[in-house]
Amino acid sequence: ESIKMGDIKKMAKEIKKDHALALELWKTGGYLPRLLAALIFDKKLLTQQLVDELMEDIAKHNDKERGQLSDWFMANQLL
Repeated sequence: ESIKMGDIKKMAKEIKKDHALALELWKTGGYLPRLLAALIFDKKLLTQQLVDELMEDIAKHNDKERGQLSDWFMANQLL
Protein backbone atom coordinates (compact mmCIF):
# COMPACT_ATOMS: atom_id res chain seq x y z
CA GLU A 1 0.00 0.00 0.00
CA SER A 2 1.39 3.35 -0.94
CA ILE A 3 1.71 6.19 1.51
CA LYS A 4 -0.32 9.28 0.66
CA MET A 5 1.07 12.80 0.82
CA GLY A 6 -1.64 13.66 3.32
CA ASP A 7 -0.39 10.89 5.63
CA ILE A 8 3.10 12.38 5.59
CA LYS A 9 1.70 15.83 6.35
CA LYS A 10 -0.34 14.36 9.24
CA MET A 11 2.79 12.71 10.64
CA ALA A 12 4.69 15.98 10.36
CA LYS A 13 1.92 17.81 12.20
CA GLU A 14 2.19 15.33 15.09
CA ILE A 15 5.99 15.51 15.19
CA LYS A 16 6.09 19.31 14.76
CA LYS A 17 9.68 20.56 14.37
CA ASP A 18 12.40 17.99 15.07
CA HIS A 19 15.63 19.00 13.39
CA ALA A 20 17.65 16.01 14.63
CA LEU A 21 15.02 13.55 13.42
CA ALA A 22 14.79 15.38 10.09
CA LEU A 23 18.55 15.01 9.60
CA GLU A 24 18.35 11.27 10.37
CA LEU A 25 15.43 10.81 7.98
CA TRP A 26 17.28 12.75 5.30
CA LYS A 27 20.37 10.55 5.65
CA THR A 28 18.35 7.47 4.65
CA GLY A 29 18.32 8.81 1.09
CA GLY A 30 14.74 7.61 0.68
CA TYR A 31 12.12 9.73 -1.02
CA LEU A 32 9.36 9.37 1.60
CA PRO A 33 11.63 9.90 4.62
CA ARG A 34 13.01 13.00 2.91
CA LEU A 35 9.51 14.35 2.28
CA LEU A 36 8.78 14.04 5.99
CA ALA A 37 12.14 15.61 6.81
CA ALA A 38 11.36 18.56 4.53
CA LEU A 39 8.36 19.31 6.73
CA ILE A 40 9.98 18.95 10.14
CA PHE A 41 13.35 20.69 9.74
CA ASP A 42 13.68 23.68 12.06
CA LYS A 43 14.36 26.54 9.68
CA LYS A 44 16.14 28.45 12.46
CA LEU A 45 18.79 25.71 12.44
CA LEU A 46 19.29 25.54 8.68
CA THR A 47 22.64 26.95 7.63
CA GLN A 48 23.41 28.00 4.08
CA GLN A 49 25.85 25.10 3.84
CA LEU A 50 23.21 22.60 4.95
CA VAL A 51 20.65 24.02 2.51
CA ASP A 52 23.22 23.68 -0.29
CA GLU A 53 23.86 20.05 0.67
CA LEU A 54 20.14 19.28 0.84
CA MET A 55 19.60 20.83 -2.59
CA GLU A 56 22.45 18.71 -4.00
CA ASP A 57 20.79 15.62 -2.52
CA ILE A 58 17.41 16.60 -4.00
CA ALA A 59 19.04 16.89 -7.43
CA LYS A 60 19.90 13.17 -7.29
CA HIS A 61 16.22 12.14 -7.26
CA ASN A 62 14.19 11.54 -10.42
CA ASP A 63 12.19 14.41 -11.93
CA LYS A 64 8.90 13.70 -10.15
CA GLU A 65 10.52 13.19 -6.74
CA ARG A 66 12.83 16.16 -7.24
CA GLY A 67 9.86 18.43 -7.97
CA GLN A 68 7.91 17.32 -4.91
CA LEU A 69 10.92 17.49 -2.57
CA SER A 70 11.87 20.94 -3.85
CA ASP A 71 8.32 22.23 -3.49
CA TRP A 72 7.89 20.98 0.06
CA PHE A 73 11.32 22.08 1.17
CA MET A 74 10.97 25.55 -0.32
CA ALA A 75 7.42 26.06 0.97
CA ASN A 76 8.13 24.80 4.49
CA GLN A 77 11.69 25.93 5.12
CA LEU A 78 12.78 28.74 2.87
CA LEU A 79 9.70 30.93 2.50
